[in-house]
Amino acid sequence: MVVKSKLKPAVDPLFHPDSYGYRPGKSALDAVGQARQRCWRYDWIVDLDIKGFFDNIPQDLLKFQSYGF
Repeated sequence: MVVKSKLKPAVDPLFHPDSYGYRPGKSALDAVGQARQRCWRYDWIVDLDIKGFFDNIPQDLLKFQSYGF
């Protein structure tokens, strides 16, 4: 609990506002509700197939970015 109380204020602002997984006060039903609101607000969608997506990223660039260089 001590780690959580120290870490949460520092890390929580980094999350995207639409991040619902394992967040206090947010649930899967909240995520579904947000999705429904957006479905009615916009008349277009983007459909992506991400199968193999990370296999097609040059690994040297991915490592470069993950180390913050």
